[in-house]
Amino acid sequence: MRPARKRLRVIKGGMGAPREKGKGAGQDRAAVFLLLLLGLFLMAQMLLGWVWSSFNRNAGGVITVVEGSVDLALTTGGILTFAEELLFAPQSGFIHYRIIEGERVPVGREMAVITAYLQENTDTESEQAQGNGDYLERFRRWLSDDRDETDSLSSEFFPVHDREHVITANRAGLVSLRVDGWEMFGPDTAFIYLNAEEFQQKTPGVQLLGSGEKVSRFMPIMRIMDNYRWYYSTILPPEPGKMIAEEAYAKLRFSFAPDQPIYAEKVEARKREEGDLEITWQMNQAVGDFYNHRWSTAEIIYDHLEGILIPKDTMLEVDGKKGVFVVVEGTVVFQEVNLLAEKDDYFLVEDLTPDARVIARPGRVKEGQRLLW
Repeated sequence: MRPARKRLRVIKGGMGAPREKGKGAGQDRAAVFLLLLLGLFLMAQMLLGWVWSSFNRNAGGVITVVEGSVDLALTTGGILTFAEELLFAPQSGFIHYRIIEGERVPVGREMAVITAYLQENTDTESEQAQGNGDYLERFRRWLSDDRDETDSLSSEFFPVHDREHVITANRAGLVSLRVDGWEMFGPDTAFIYLNAEEFQQKTPGVQLLGSGEKVSRFMPIMRIMDNYRWYYSTILPPEPGKMIAEEAYAKLRFSFAPDQPIYAEKVEARKREEGDLEITWQMNQAVGDFYNHRWSTAEIIYDHLEGILIPKDTMLEVDGKKGVFVVVEGTVVFQEVNLLAEKDDYFLVEDLTPDARVIARPGRVKEGQRLLW
C-alpha cells in the first residue's frame, strides 16, 4: 500500500516584518546620493590641497642653485706707453700717407710722401712755430736771434730738399698717426704715474693728420711703436695694492677690450710716501686698438673665488646671521651661509650644496612652514 502524498508549502523567509512597497527603493537612492556626496567631498578636498600646496610652493618661489665663480678685481686708471719713435716732417708741404693707422710695417717701408709747395714772403720763425710745440724748443732759440745769424745756420739745420720727399720706416713696428706729447715716456726713458685729473691737466692735446694736410718742417707726423711690447702704469691704494704688487704677474681687463683679458708681467713697483703704490706691467699681446689709447681704465683681477651663486633677493638675516631659506623634506628651514663676494645681481656664498632648493622670495614664507610637493 503506497503512502499518501503530502502537499508542500513555501515558507516565507526574513526575520523582520515585510517592507512596505516602495520604501526600500527610496532608501537605496539615498545611500547612493550620500556616497556620491562623500566622493565629491573627497575629490574637492584633494583638489583644494593640490591648489593650496601649489600656491604655497609658488608663494616663495623655489629655485635650485648652481655652482659659480667670481673674479675679485680692482678698477684703476693709468697710462699706456710704448717703445716708440716719432717721425718728423723733413720739409714743409702737403703730406700723403702710404700706410693706415694700426698697420705693422717692416724697415724701409714707404710711410708717406711730402710734396713741396710755393710760399712767398715766408716768415721762417712763424712757420717753424706752427704746430711744433715743444718739439722745436731748441730751434726757437736760434730763430729768435739776429736774421743774419739765422741765415748762416739755415744751411746746416734746414737743408733744402727736393719738391717731393719720401719718408720710409727706419725701424719695424706698429704705426699710429696720433701724436700727443707723451712719447717721451716709456721703457726707453722712464714710466710716469698720474691720476686721471693730473693726466687731463697735463695732456697738450692729440694731433691727428690726414692725407693732403699741410705740415711744417720738423713737425711730428706719426710714430712707430714696438710690435710686441706695451706698458701700463698706474697708482694703486695700499689695499689691495700691496697684495697685487707682491705678484710677478697680473690679469688685466682694459676698457677698450673688456672681452679680452690679458696677462701682464710686472716690470716696476714702488711705494709712495703716503702709502700708495706705483706699478707698471708689460703686455706681450695685442688687444683691441691699444695703440690708439694713452689713458685707459682697467680691472686688475687679483683673485678667483668659487662657490654657490644665489640671487641677492634670497638673502635674509635671522638673529644676526645671514642666510637663506631652503626646503628640506617639504619644510622651510633657515640655512646660514658665508658671503664670499658679489657679482652683478648675485652673491657668491659657501655652506650650500649645488642642488639646494632655495626660497626665492623669503618674505612670503616662514621658517618651519610646510610646502607640499
